[in-house]
Amino acid sequence: MFGQPKEDMRVADYVLGLMDAEETAFFEREMRRDPTLAARVEDWRERVARINDREPDTPHAEMRRRIEAGLRRRGGNIVLHPAAFQDRETPQIDLTGWLLMGTACFAAGILLGGTIAWLILL
Repeated sequence: MFGQPKEDMRVADYVLGLMDAEETAFFEREMRRDPTLAARVEDWRERVARINDREPDTPHAEMRRRIEAGLRRRGGNIVLHPAAFQDRETPQIDLTGWLLMGTACFAAGILLGGTIAWLILL
């Protein structure tokens, strides 16, 4: 049973623990005075409990290995190794190719610009 959208957002924030201590205390006082609000809180708690009881949407171990093997491309810019996640939260990014390409483009731009400037000044 859904109430007003704004009120449902307050109830959801309370059930999910997103309120600070002052808001929580105010909401709990309000809930003791209003049985309809308390019923909505219980309804939200039951719905959240049903969501938590579902099987997690994570791939099985074999599927995970296949995904990781596909990501471990050689010659690509991003190389993911399982060891990279032990000490860090983000994967290692290999930017060596892009750095070389950028340097080559910069050098070519300088040479081309210099040549054009020299031709204009002649």
